[in-house]
Amino acid sequence: MRWKGLKIAVVEDDTVHAAVLTRYLETWMQGRNVAFCIRKFPDAAAFLFEWEQDQAWNALFFDI
Repeated sequence: MRWKGLKIAVVEDDTVHAAVLTRYLETWMQGRNVAFCIRKFPDAAAFLFEWEQDQAWNALFFDI
């Protein structure tokens, strides 16, 4: 069965920043009863490896 909620990637090498952004997103989604899945990646290479397997992402947050 395919995931029906929002699939979000957070690409951030700083674990504190990744945790803060993830918490903001979780709070926002839960407050609106939105189904979601957030995956954290330490760098773009790790995300791109996953992207090659499954390109069904709804939102990408990159630290630039």
